[in-house]
Amino acid sequence: MSAYSLPVLMYHYVSRFPGAIAVSPEHFEDQCRGMAEHGWRGIGLDEAEAFLLKGAPLPPRSLLITFDDGYLSNYEIVWPALRERGMTGTIFIIGS
Repeated sequence: MSAYSLPVLMYHYVSRFPGAIAVSPEHFEDQCRGMAEHGWRGIGLDEAEAFLLKGAPLPPRSLLITFDDGYLSNYEIVWPALRERGMTGTIFIIGS
């Protein structure tokens, strides 16, 4: 990975109901477990901004994990899974 790159993992919806833009809770848990087991660390937007705009260093295997639209599953499924592994994610919420 380049010194100036930051992987971004974007989710739209974590749901028990299948769909083209949905990831099942089980699959999401498996992905979080795999990332943590391989040393990946979810960072916040403040860390990403400092890295991308100011060249601040990031720990190895950092990535930005984002979630669109602010669904309830972010609170019920996503947050506990990330918290359990010491990871951070960013939720982009619809304002109107």
